[in-house]
Amino acid sequence: MAPEIYHLTHFLKSKRFIRGMPHCNGDVIITVCHYIIKLCQQDDKVISLLEQLNDSVTKGSTLKDQSSTILLRSFVTELKVFFKIPNSKSTPDLNPIELLAVFIDFLLEIYDGIRHRISGHKDSFASCQMELKFFVTFLGDKPTSLDENKNALTDIEAVANDVGSLFYSFFFYIGKKNWTRDNRLKVLALADILRKVEQVKEKIKKQCMAVSRKMHTLKTSVVSLSLFDSLLDDLNLIMIQKYETSIDVKDQIRTIVEELKSLQSFLEDMEVQKHPELEGFLIQTSDIAYEVLYILTSYAPVWYLNLRLPQVMEKIKLIRLPLENLSMYPAEQVSSQDEKPLEPST
Repeated sequence: MAPEIYHLTHFLKSKRFIRGMPHCNGDVIITVCHYIIKLCQQDDKVISLLEQLNDSVTKGSTLKDQSSTILLRSFVTELKVFFKIPNSKSTPDLNPIELLAVFIDFLLEIYDGIRHRISGHKDSFASCQMELKFFVTFLGDKPTSLDENKNALTDIEAVANDVGSLFYSFFFYIGKKNWTRDNRLKVLALADILRKVEQVKEKIKKQCMAVSRKMHTLKTSVVSLSLFDSLLDDLNLIMIQKYETSIDVKDQIRTIVEELKSLQSFLEDMEVQKHPELEGFLIQTSDIAYEVLYILTSYAPVWYLNLRLPQVMEKIKLIRLPLENLSMYPAEQVSSQDEKPLEPST
């Protein structure tokens, strides 16, 4: 059962906390607490410490009490380790890709908590935020697998850890005397991170272009023609609303939608014929539609769309030819061919 932190959350937002630890960011602590609860086991040391702290606050103690002060500082010290990607052994329910995505989502939440404290170079920090969002999109996309993108994933992990270290530096407020030097160090660290991000994106581009044309493991399990109709409607709506300013991307989406509609007509013919292979092809085409929807509704820059959408078109072409061939033969004819007795061997 997850520990209750209602009273701790209320306390970290209170004036009592600000007076007791004026150099500490209470909002960031709250974000980290929720992240800890999501990842850690019930018997972990930090969970026990979190429960003790919440219980202490519940009883009404203040930071003027020495025991409460020591407890809170001990807890804050423990938080630093959570600004790096956790060990996969401690989170067996998540594979490395999922774990990395969860960590980056956590960093994005931290950014929301510290953005009001960023003075200067806000555009660079906003760029960092957008790149992190793209990494989450890439990690959830179909071509991303441990085998095909191991090098890129390792590099994304390194960048994420660097961002974590940078964001942790915002964890505590600093005195005015050291503000200029501290700010300069943050800017240098951010510039280095953005440089590494560009290198990672180059690797992603190369690996995306090298993705084979084979169909990836299908995730769609139950589909119907009515569901497929709904997916096509969603794609049409996205094309109209989201990509009005990107003509090239919009044209690619339009072509994909038209191709999927063309496949739909073949599927409808197969349904009328009660073709035995209808379900398999319906799953494949719906899976492609879901793939396009994911790419378009996630944060993906235009350069990534220009890589991924042509790959989707290749998948459609792989389905079209056998569909065209099968649609030429009624289901009864296919069945009769299957049931035709073998010629005796001579």
